[in-house]
Amino acid sequence: MIFNEENVYNLSQAGSYSATLRVTINHLGLLQWNTLNESNDEWTTMYTVPYDPCDNYGQCRANGICRLSSMPVCESLKGFTPNSKGEWEMLDWSSECERAGSLDCKSKDDLMKVLGVKLTDLLEFRLNKSMSLKECEAECLKNCSCVAYANSNIKGGSSGCLTWYGDLIDIRGFTDGKSGQDLYTRCPAGELGSIHGSHKKKKLVVVLVALTISGMLILGLVFWCIKRKKIEIKTEERYCHGKSALTLLWGSCKDLFISTKILDFKSFIGISRQAIY
Repeated sequence: MIFNEENVYNLSQAGSYSATLRVTINHLGLLQWNTLNESNDEWTTMYTVPYDPCDNYGQCRANGICRLSSMPVCESLKGFTPNSKGEWEMLDWSSECERAGSLDCKSKDDLMKVLGVKLTDLLEFRLNKSMSLKECEAECLKNCSCVAYANSNIKGGSSGCLTWYGDLIDIRGFTDGKSGQDLYTRCPAGELGSIHGSHKKKKLVVVLVALTISGMLILGLVFWCIKRKKIEIKTEERYCHGKSALTLLWGSCKDLFISTKILDFKSFIGISRQAIY
């Protein structure tokens, strides 16, 4: 890679394969890798970056997080809310997110863990490579301007502290459980408990709805079985009416009724076979 005041050059060599390559940035800010087709002297785009919306810098603006697996892809960090909820509902994320409640350094603020993310951009930050994660937490909490912290070692080492001051921009979430790092964001005291409480309420609602639906299905099945049994009893009573003489041979009208149904079924099978042959 060669830099100068006006241009950036990237030179590469692909073994014995010879090709003329060109990297451009179009008017939308997309980086395109092009190769020259020597047969017609036309450029062909091989691939374009970014591949998805979350690759765009600051896709969800300040204090938002982009998750490609979610719909919509943008959501505000816990403890924040969009400045214009109407715009966000229309999938317009041009407005930023602001903190829902104010921080109070006099009382102990809480820290919320955001799992598996690409860490926020390093705009206003401090780095200490010797601090442990516990020391990093204490360092962030004692500074009223600190809004988040994380382990600076991407491999999850025992030391390294990154702290942020100001808006958190360009956070991307992953769902594979392996990618990304854990980010700890600051929130007002008591807010973490209320968020966990709301999650518990949602789980309780889901359980109650599932139990209600299951109960209705079971009651419907029981009702259907009772109704079917009543229909069979009535059918049997109509069939047995006036057949008291035949019951002497079969032992009971019920046995006669069941045997007649079996014979009728066998007769139906015989007729069907004759029709086929």
